[in-house]
Amino acid sequence: MLVSFCRPVRIVLGALLTLWTVALVGSLALELTNAPVAHSTVTWLFRSTSPLLVLIGWVLYAGGPRDGLGPIRLMVALGMSVSCLGDVVMGQIIPTPEPILTGIAVFGTAHIIYIIAFAIVAGRLGLTSARVRWASMGMAVAVGVACWSIFVRNPAAAAALNIGALVYALIIGSMGGMALALALGDRRFIQTAVGAGLFMLSDVMLGAWALRDTRWEYIGEAVWWSYIIGQMLIVWSIGTLRKVAPDPDSSALAGNLS
Repeated sequence: MLVSFCRPVRIVLGALLTLWTVALVGSLALELTNAPVAHSTVTWLFRSTSPLLVLIGWVLYAGGPRDGLGPIRLMVALGMSVSCLGDVVMGQIIPTPEPILTGIAVFGTAHIIYIIAFAIVAGRLGLTSARVRWASMGMAVAVGVACWSIFVRNPAAAAALNIGALVYALIIGSMGGMALALALGDRRFIQTAVGAGLFMLSDVMLGAWALRDTRWEYIGEAVWWSYIIGQMLIVWSIGTLRKVAPDPDSSALAGNLS
């Protein structure tokens, strides 16, 4: 997928991807094996995967070929950068009066940026079936609202938190639906759709944790792994996109659905 990138860029991306993988797997290994390492060190290693992914996104944009897809790579790099800011807010590295609501606002902005990026992709590749797009978004939003109602909503919590979480479910559901519509139109975007689905799963677990105080062993690791792997799938699949015709088999499937 990197054949259109020059060799120095491929080397940099390979190094960053290696660091990202080592940080993610290494931190989990240290956590699960109860190695005699300070908890702060493990947490730092775990959280470093987010800024590393920001760097990957910007390298994909800055080092990408001049093929007319630069604006798409830019939007994805921006989306991941805003998400990293959300990680900082939710981790209270930057203190805010209400970190959950602030996190909802920041991550909601990131999802809107991704939605715009996916819409540009659809327009550039001719994946513009309105019926597929709206059906996918409707289904994903319905799943998001159902998960909010079943796993996240807590009548005992502040109304602002419940409403904010619901609005967020609508936004992330729309993002997931757009990713699904792309996958139905071109199977190159299956990774994008899987990434969006993992992002949604992560936020359901995080919402249950934050609003309902749901706890189980390694829930933090489950939230982060599904989140950061989902982000990687989105950033990588869109950032390495090549400007070629949509896959004929998946385009035919989308045509049948529309």
